[in-house]
Amino acid sequence: MERKSLGSLRGVVGAAGAALVVSVFLPWADAAGGTASAWGAEPALAVLCVFAGLILDTVTRGRREVRRLAYLALPAPGSA
Repeated sequence: MERKSLGSLRGVVGAAGAALVVSVFLPWADAAGGTASAWGAEPALAVLCVFAGLILDTVTRGRREVRRLAYLALPAPGSA
């Protein structure tokens, strides 16, 4: 995978999770009550998408930190 594609995948999964959470839990706030499908697979899918987005975010941050540490381990130019 390309470095930038992981970041865009993280955004897509996070956005899908947020959209599912809003579409499932918003009807519960309605005065008429929730929908019958709110007890189906949508909440589980929403939670999975959110956690997948968090995991991808953690992996991306970890890789970025490893690259920074490798860069900082290099000697400064002009130092002997």
